[in-house]
This record gives sequence, structure tokens and C-alpha cells, in this order.
Amino acid sequence: MRSLALLEHRKVIRIDGDEITCTDTRAADRLAASVEPVLETYRLTALALSEMHRRDTLPEWEAIIRTFAVHDRLYLEGSALYPESRNRSAVKLALRSFTDLGVLKTQRMKHYELAGGDEGPEDFVQLARRIEGEQVVQ
Repeated sequence: MRSLALLEHRKVIRIDGDEITCTDTRAADRLAASVEPVLETYRLTALALSEMHRRDTLPEWEAIIRTFAVHDRLYLEGSALYPESRNRSAVKLALRSFTDLGVLKTQRMKHYELAGGDEGPEDFVQLARRIEGEQVVQ
């Protein structure tokens, strides 16, 4: 909500009840251009983690390498659009965000494992789809 309030304060959007209208498309395009590579990194990290197994413990460095491998493969296929989404710092932020969301847990410092639930890796496939903006049926 703070982000929306900031965008409204900067006159990029106008909020009227539940309706949000873009009032400055140039500013919105600039913002999107800066955010899209980061979102792509989060999506690629989620896809890399979807290949984990329930009992895997994944060191941070391996999660980064797996994400880079997914990036390289999808970039060659044309599904990953931004070379800058192959970014070590952004992958680390994605891992922390996924831990904050509760889909990953820290097993020990800089080692991650899947958080509870029966779905496990499928959670990350759905998360990747949400990041991409697809509608996910619950």
C-alpha cells in the first residue's frame, strides 16, 4: 500500500476507491523497465527451486548456480528477456523473500529447504506463474 501511495503522491497513478488509473505512462514505463528484470530474477529463482526435492538442503551458492542455469536455458529459448536478470544479488533477495513468504526455510546459515506442505516444488511453479502475472487457480 505504501508503494501505491507513493505512486499516487508522485502523480503516476490516481486511486479512486478500488479503481487505479495510470496518469503518467512515461513514468510508469520507466518504473516497469527497472522492475521487470528483478521480477524475472524472482521468477527464474522460483523455477530453479521447483526442481528441488522434499528432503533437499540447498546451499545459497547452488541456488544461484541453478537459477543461472535456468536463466541461460530460457534466455536462449526466448522465455527470459533480460540479461541483467542473471544477477547474484537479486537471487539472494529472492531467496530471502521466499523465506519470508514461508515457502522456503533456512535450515542453517545460507542453506535452504522447502517449507512444509504437501505440494513442495509445485508451490514454486505456481509462485513463478504469479510473478509472471498469470492467473493461478487455487
